[in-house]
Amino acid sequence: MNIKFGLAILLAILFQSISCVYCGVEGKWSVEWLAHTSDLIVYGTPERIEVKKGSGDTWFHVIDISVKEILKGKLKKRKVNIVVDYLGEQGADSEYEVGKNYLFYAQRSDMPPGNVPYEFWITKSLVEKSIYQENQEILDVYTSDFKKVYNFMVLRLITRKQIYKEVLFLESVKNGSIVRSLSDTEPDKSVLNRTAKLMIPEYVAPKVGPEYVSESKLQRKIKKFVKRNKAGFYFYNGPGSTWLNDHVIVYEQLEQVLGQMNAVTRVCCDKCVAKFSIYPGSTQMLVDFKTQDGAYLYRVGFQDGSANMFKVFGFYFRLFKDRDIIIFRSFEKVIEPQKFDYIWKCCAKT
Repeated sequence: MNIKFGLAILLAILFQSISCVYCGVEGKWSVEWLAHTSDLIVYGTPERIEVKKGSGDTWFHVIDISVKEILKGKLKKRKVNIVVDYLGEQGADSEYEVGKNYLFYAQRSDMPPGNVPYEFWITKSLVEKSIYQENQEILDVYTSDFKKVYNFMVLRLITRKQIYKEVLFLESVKNGSIVRSLSDTEPDKSVLNRTAKLMIPEYVAPKVGPEYVSESKLQRKIKKFVKRNKAGFYFYNGPGSTWLNDHVIVYEQLEQVLGQMNAVTRVCCDKCVAKFSIYPGSTQMLVDFKTQDGAYLYRVGFQDGSANMFKVFGFYFRLFKDRDIIIFRSFEKVIEPQKFDYIWKCCAKT
């Protein structure tokens, strides 16, 4: 009996040590997945916090929020009531403060818990922490590429980027869907020292369209997409900085749109290539596709930003101020594919 009891203890210790390989962020939600699953994301200030009794012996925290910015969702006015915490059989003091600024992630419910008549609430199906206070260190929050988020402004920026990316995806990709994926990519060793898993959004774009496409039709499709999304993602970079523009999201989405076509076999943008910090910049994209006459590889050139200058008799003149937009520049057949292998590496699966 003593031997069996000792073996049972050893097995329990061994099982615990194996399971702890995935401790840390195992099963946690990335910022991107939290943003995707929330129906309402607002930046605002609690005006009143109340412990309210629900049906039976249940209690809830209810926060009246003065909304400063709506990141996701729609509100008829700049006020919203959110049921936050289920408190069990008795009330408890709130950990949130009136007058402080918070970022709220909430879901819509037709029947809130305990029949408390409020439209939005934080549910257990989100995460334990779905409210983040400004000017306070953020703990145990990660992005989809396992980078840890410490700063409130960074959390807000990543959330806004995710929302913009989803709108672009759903508008551009036919029958596309966003599903949950459990990523176990090796994390940044400076943050975590063990393998970890995060729930991240995966963008599913089923193949559509004919088996072949002409060069002119593909070129028109790229031009149309760039013209419609030339402004990119415009965001505020935080106190002491300024408003900036992110074009990478647009290029990533263009990859998704072209990659969905049956006629396109490969597509990749040079987003991972280090470039000189000059204005205006440039971006290249390779598209491998099939036509009735055979398969071709084309290089698409874009200009990142416009100086709005024109040349007359060797002199440059400026009519308007610079515009940080994407401009379609070229669509050329690649004669020596080996010269562009470095671009394919940006999209290589690791």
